[in-house]
Amino acid sequence: MYVFKPKGVCPKEIHFSLKAQSIEQIRMVGGGCPGNSELMGRLLKGRRIDEVQSFLEGIVCRNGTSCADQLLQALLMVQSGQLQAADPITIMHEEHRSLRKLAVIGGIRGNLVGLQSVLAAIETAGIEDLYSLGNLVWPHGENDAVVDLASKHGIKHVQGPNDRQAAYGVPIIGVGSETIRLQNRDRLLLDPLILSFQLGKRQAVAFQGGFIQGIHGFSDFSPYATEIIMTCNLSDYLRDESVFPALATMTDHFTADLVLFGHTGQWKHVRLGKVDFINIGALVSGEQYEYAVLELKDGDLAVQFRTIPRGNIPQECNHEKGNG
Repeated sequence: MYVFKPKGVCPKEIHFSLKAQSIEQIRMVGGGCPGNSELMGRLLKGRRIDEVQSFLEGIVCRNGTSCADQLLQALLMVQSGQLQAADPITIMHEEHRSLRKLAVIGGIRGNLVGLQSVLAAIETAGIEDLYSLGNLVWPHGENDAVVDLASKHGIKHVQGPNDRQAAYGVPIIGVGSETIRLQNRDRLLLDPLILSFQLGKRQAVAFQGGFIQGIHGFSDFSPYATEIIMTCNLSDYLRDESVFPALATMTDHFTADLVLFGHTGQWKHVRLGKVDFINIGALVSGEQYEYAVLELKDGDLAVQFRTIPRGNIPQECNHEKGNG
């Protein structure tokens, strides 16, 4: 799979695959006319790069270029060796500013009311950003409305396995991904698998879970691979406390000193060695919604797990749980 970031056109990315220099698949991601994109893909499928140049060159739509022209540029860059196959282990770095206080939510699972409740709760709480750790979408959830709302509020979201399936058009446990609008499948596809950011001077990494290890392109030498492997495999997502001494020793080899993940649906905060591990649980927790607030206070990390009663007018409840 190749990923090309075009200039002067609506799509944010052009994804395409080749087999023996012949086009297999084309997808304009994040904008543009989906009908035209699908037609282009059908017409060019099976054709060699040198065959399609005459079809694509010279087409102008806006800004002196077009989706067809940008696709041709990408194909020619592959031929010349300037564009390499994409690493599917996508990482988004949020290091343009150092955060002081943020909220983290996990397992939204198509729950529109729950997401609205958390957004209302953090509106006046001095929260600088809201991060979401996987599985925005869920079978029979209000998936389009949830993805729309997350996009509107600029929520930083990492892919979970359900999100990834929906993005690539794979049915989610019997629910056809065609029930999710193409625009929202594109949004999910553009979400990273791993999010890296700064909380004060702390280097943080966030991901949903170990399913990343099964994606083509992951290796022991991938960025943050040590954090992922040790958290998911060695400690079984912090559920095997017998290995905590070994995990504490391994933190000397971590790039990050703050690790957040959301695989188990449980809420847990443990400090081992130099690293804070935070297991972000599911949004729905019994008769309440739950989210985490991470804040730097006098240079130290304070972690609160806060709840909102379900069915009530959204309000912030400062219920703090102990570590461990």
